[in-house]
This record gives sequence, structure tokens and C-alpha cells, in this order.
Amino acid sequence: MVRRSTFVLLALALLTAGCSSSGPKTTALTQDDMDITINQFAAKLAASDFLTSRDANSPPIIISINKAENRSSDVIPTAEQWMIMYRIKSSIPVMDLKRTRNISFQLPPERQAELRKAGNIPDEPASVMPTHTMSATFFSSTRVARNKEGYVNDRADLYYIRCKIVDLRTREEVWDDSVDLKRQAKGMLID
Repeated sequence: MVRRSTFVLLALALLTAGCSSSGPKTTALTQDDMDITINQFAAKLAASDFLTSRDANSPPIIISINKAENRSSDVIPTAEQWMIMYRIKSSIPVMDLKRTRNISFQLPPERQAELRKAGNIPDEPASVMPTHTMSATFFSSTRVARNKEGYVNDRADLYYIRCKIVDLRTREEVWDDSVDLKRQAKGMLID
């Protein structure tokens, strides 16, 4: 009986491996996609016209960050929406801007209060009145291809992530940039 069940399990494993097609099985954003996006935004912000004319002696800019807004087909939990923005503000190129361009980032007071209530102490001082606000929005568009039988066997999701900084005094967008990503998956849903 043990041999028979072992044989059945082995046959199922081989059958499953034989049915799978090569290539990714999902078009959902991955951690690598997030890392690429965060690094690109940090580099774009550091090289932006908004900051190139500034130096360490410029008047301070205090940027309040908002959680990323998700308008994509992916599920991005609230904690990850905050983490994306926190990782942009904490990246090495952006951290260097504190010293060289006299800018700083802060979480909104309500987010700081949420973190304190959860037992996490934010690594920043109590809120000072921000001069600017930064936000990001994720958008996506899905494209599919069907095989001869009419089943979807190829899917591509195109992601457009927009990040912007707004001057709170003038309501003017002082920086606006985007990153595009494409995720593609092949195979039948049954695979």
C-alpha cells in the first residue's frame, strides 16, 4: 500500500511538472519591481530641476509623504502603500539630499500617531509644518491573447507609477515623474 501511494504521488508530481509551461505565471508586481521603481524615483528626484538649483544653505523644504494610491488591478495592502513611500524617502540618493539640498521628509501626524499606537516609534521628530507634500499613484492596464481554442494563454499588465511633489503654499506641482513597468505571463489558467 505504501509503494502504491508513493507511486501515485510521484506520478502526480511528474504530471504537474510536465504540464507547466515556461515563463512567469503571474503578472502581479514583485518585490524586484518595487525595488526598481523605488530606485528610479529616488534617482529622478535627486536629478530633478526642482532640486538642482538648491544647496545646503537653501531655505529648508519639509516634504510630508502620503501613502501610495493604488488604482491598479493588483492588490497592494495599506502597509505596502506606506512602505513604498517610506523606502523612497529612506533611499540613499534621497537621504543624501538632506545634507546637500536642505530637504527633509516626514510622515503626516496621523500616521506618526498610528505608528506610536502600534508600538513603533517613528525615526523622526514631532511634525513640523510641511512646505510640500509627496504622493504616488499606481495605474495598470491589462492585455490578453487567446489561443486557437479561445482560451487566454498570454497576459501582459502594463504598470504606470506616477510620483509628484506639490508646494503647499502655491498648490503648484514642483516635481512630477513616472516609471513604467511591464509584466508578462504565459500559460493556461489550469497550469
